[in-house]
Amino acid sequence: MNHQFQQGCPFSGRQYDFLTESDNHLDKKRVKPIQSFADYVNTLPEQRQAKIHRQHTEIIKKSPTLPKLEPVIPELQKMKEHFVLSMTKNIVPQSCPGNHPMSPRCKVHMPLSITRKSSNSQKQIKLSPITSKSAFCIRLPQEEDDGIFLTKIGGEETIRGIARLFHQYSQSHPIIQKIDDPQMYELKFATFLEYIMGKPVFFNIETLKQKHIPLHITNEQYNQFKSYLISSFIKCNKGPPELIFEFSALIEQYKYCIITTEQTFAQIFNKKTENNTEETPESIVNLADQTYQKIQEDQTLCEYFIGIRMDEQAKKLGKIVHQMMGWDCSVDYVLNYLRKSHQKMNLTNVHFTLFKSYLVESMKDIGLKEDQIELITQRMDGYRSCIVNQDCLLDFYFQSSTLFKVQVKKYEVLLQKDPRFRNFPNLPALLRHAHFLLKYVTHQHQPLLTKTDLKTLHKHCVIQHEWIDAFRDNFFHLIKNYTLDRLILQDYADTWFQLRYTIMNQCTIESVVGQSVIDSVQFKIQINLQDNEIYSDHFRNADYQIKSHIKKIIAFIFKNSQIYKSNDLRVIHYPLKISEQTFNLFVQLIKQVMQEEKVPAQLILLAEQICQYYRNSICNL
Repeated sequence: MNHQFQQGCPFSGRQYDFLTESDNHLDKKRVKPIQSFADYVNTLPEQRQAKIHRQHTEIIKKSPTLPKLEPVIPELQKMKEHFVLSMTKNIVPQSCPGNHPMSPRCKVHMPLSITRKSSNSQKQIKLSPITSKSAFCIRLPQEEDDGIFLTKIGGEETIRGIARLFHQYSQSHPIIQKIDDPQMYELKFATFLEYIMGKPVFFNIETLKQKHIPLHITNEQYNQFKSYLISSFIKCNKGPPELIFEFSALIEQYKYCIITTEQTFAQIFNKKTENNTEETPESIVNLADQTYQKIQEDQTLCEYFIGIRMDEQAKKLGKIVHQMMGWDCSVDYVLNYLRKSHQKMNLTNVHFTLFKSYLVESMKDIGLKEDQIELITQRMDGYRSCIVNQDCLLDFYFQSSTLFKVQVKKYEVLLQKDPRFRNFPNLPALLRHAHFLLKYVTHQHQPLLTKTDLKTLHKHCVIQHEWIDAFRDNFFHLIKNYTLDRLILQDYADTWFQLRYTIMNQCTIESVVGQSVIDSVQFKIQINLQDNEIYSDHFRNADYQIKSHIKKIIAFIFKNSQIYKSNDLRVIHYPLKISEQTFNLFVQLIKQVMQEEKVPAQLILLAEQICQYYRNSICNL
């Protein structure tokens, strides 16, 4: 108490002890009675008394008496379980490992983290742990961060606008019409949005799950509601347009709180909301362990793991895969770790594709569906440049924290000058797409809009092919001065091709013709190949090899599978030495069989377009 008093006293420089020392402090042997502070002030000269009085009155004027507030203490025993107050934040560490001598990092001696904010460590948002013991996470005043997503988009006013528009879009939906109190529903929905965006509010995740169980919401209904939400966000967002991707990822984290299912992917999602996010589920560790068991049998890859404990390696891979599966935006440390740990190995695209193929096989073994595997491999392809130690646009963005914004402006200028956009609906929408597309194409390692999101958002739009051509051509014109490797440019080209397919074709060939037609097409192609001498060298064990490969090829074309990209297909088909003549005969065979099965002409044309796009990779031209 005496120490605190000294700090607040204007005479602290004199080192007085008002409770124990006398006025004549030089006389240390003589002890006087304890003197009060009032008596001490009265003994001072008049000038010093006036000074104290002036300071005292000024303090009173500056600090008026406030009404006493009674603290509200919640009765924890009566509160329901699984409440969370806030989101925790994770600081991304940055390091300066040795870099490739020609990389942009080496030129400016920048740390290796791939973020657009290179000057400061970037705070990332993670879900707070929700345990069965009702763990509370309270945000302290000193922890307030202007970087939370809520402030990026414009604050609480934006949240209320999103909730209001969402209610207008969804009020005609049969599920919403069953709600007894629409106003309370809108209020609670706004609270949910505030919670996931970082505001310290109470929200019960378990209650959210329990209330949606009797509704039996399907995946299609969830996607419809999410499209309402994304449309509302686009209209209300006051931040950069590309924040739509982070918003989508925040919503996607709670998908399996809305949809009731027991599949593997849902279990992993729920564990990320119920348990500590640092814990990797056992199923994912087992997935990584299965992957490394396959790798140990591969002579090309096993030499890189000599002397390494595979169980520890599996845990590392498990953490990375777990993060990719969880729609977590804080992935920069993964890029940093992957490049740092692989840059001295001199790995090539062959190593990357082989590793990817074993991981895909292991994911199928644990029961993940193809569209779920695509979500993981899409983000995994965003790490290709780090594994093979090649610069991508992300590296240049990191070299200059303002480069992305500058490129967006240049991209906008290029698009406005392109005559192919003369019929585009309006200029603001065109400029907004410049933000969307540049972020989407260059940040594939982050959680972005899903194929379903893209289809739903563009479902009622009349899109011209020349618009997509113009967006793509101007993108490559924008980056032509950057010395990017062929692998990186090919991945960008694949992203544009898949984007065109997703937006322009609202359904796959499989969804139109059905599984029975696909089985018939697959069987007829297999019969024709068995009797064709040209393909005998490619399928040594005809009975097994042909059936297995034709099934994969038909799935790739008819389902528009995005698990493997052009760079992967080049590695897979290189040993086969397939000529253009062999390739063209195969394409003609597919078209002939589809015609025999009376598949619509536009779908046959679509299948041919897919084959021709990947022709150079399969023929290794």
